[in-house]
Amino acid sequence: MVLLIRARVWVAGLVSVAVVAGLAPAATAPSPCGGAAQVADPVGDGHHRNSDVTGAWISGAAGRLQAVIRLRTGMWSPAHDDSEVLGIAMVYDLDGVTRYVRARVGRSGSASYDAGTWSATGYFTSTGSTTGALANDQGEGSAGTVTIDLPGDPPVRADTVIRGPWVITYDGDDGGAPHWVDRAPGGTGPQESAVGADVQAGACLGFARGDAITGVSLEAPASRRGAGRVALQGFVAGAPGATPVTITITGARSVSTVSVTSGPDGTFTASPRIGEAVSVRASAGGFASGSRSIRMRSSVLAPRVIVAGARARIRTDPPLPGRVLALRPGDFRPLSAGPARAGRATLALPAATRGRLQFVFIPAGARAERATSRTIIIR
Repeated sequence: MVLLIRARVWVAGLVSVAVVAGLAPAATAPSPCGGAAQVADPVGDGHHRNSDVTGAWISGAAGRLQAVIRLRTGMWSPAHDDSEVLGIAMVYDLDGVTRYVRARVGRSGSASYDAGTWSATGYFTSTGSTTGALANDQGEGSAGTVTIDLPGDPPVRADTVIRGPWVITYDGDDGGAPHWVDRAPGGTGPQESAVGADVQAGACLGFARGDAITGVSLEAPASRRGAGRVALQGFVAGAPGATPVTITITGARSVSTVSVTSGPDGTFTASPRIGEAVSVRASAGGFASGSRSIRMRSSVLAPRVIVAGARARIRTDPPLPGRVLALRPGDFRPLSAGPARAGRATLALPAATRGRLQFVFIPAGARAERATSRTIIIR
C-alpha cells in the first residue's frame, strides 16, 4: 500500500531561515563533548534509511556549541514521493526551556536550519534561523550527519547544562500531522520518554573547573530473560571518587531507585533486580545519564505430557499478569485460554484434544515480550 502524504508549511508565520544548497560532503562531523555520544539509538528502528537515527551528540570542537545527528545513510531528500521536506531535529532543555534546532531538507537536497521552542502539542515554534551543514551528501550506503549550530555565542557560563537531548525525524506530514520516522533514544513518535545524557556546555568549550562533575554515563544490557538481576555500569566524569550516584529504574507501574558510590576512577556498578521491561538512568551532582531501555524476554513452562481433559498447570517467568493460550502449532485459534497471575496459570483442555500443543504467554500492558512453550504432547 502506498502512503500518500500531503506536505505543507510547518509553522504559520515561520521566520525566514538560512538555506545552504549544493554543499560539498564534509570530511568528518565534530567530535562529541566528553568523547561519547549523548544519544544512542539502534540501527533499523526508523523505517526510512535516511531518517533512521543511529546517534547524536553535542560538540564544542568548533569553538561553539553544535548539535550533531548521525543517520543510517546520507541521502538528503524526502523518502516519500509526495513529501516536500525531510525534518531532522534535536530537542533539549536549557535554562528551564525545552528548545530545538532543526534541519529541513527539500527535494532538491538543499537544507534550511532553524531554532525555537518545542511542546508536545504544538511541536516546533521557530524563533529564528541558525546555520548548519550536511555531511556525506548523496552517499548511498554510508552514514550521514547533520551538524546544526545552537543559538548563542560563546563563551557560555561554566555551569550551563544542556539537559536530556533527544532526536526526532519526520518525512512530510499527513493532514497537518508530522509523519514521524524515528525518535532517538526510543521508538518512533515524540510521546516516548527516553532521553540522552546531560552535558555541560562549559566543559565542551573548556570553561569548566577541573574538580566539577561534567557528565554521567550508564551502560545496561539490552534485554534479560525472566526476572532477575541485571549488571549496570557507569562513569562520573570530572568528579573525585566517592561520589554518590542514584540509579532510577522505571517500569510500567513502578519507579524505584538504587544508591551507589563511584570509585576512585569515577566508575560505578550496580545489579538491581527487575521483573519487567524498564528504563534506567543514573544521576550524580545535578547531571543525569542517557536513558537505557532493558527489554524483558519471557518464558512459559508446561509439563511435557498432559492427559486430555485434564487441567494444565503452566508457569510463567517473569511472574506478570497476562493471558495464556493453548494453541495447535501453526494455528491462531486457541483451544483454551485463561489468566496468568503471579507466574501461574491453569487451563482446562477439551477432553477430545489429542496430539501436539503449545502454550503462549501474553504479558499484560507490554511489560514483557510474549513467549511460546516447547511442543507438548496431549494423550
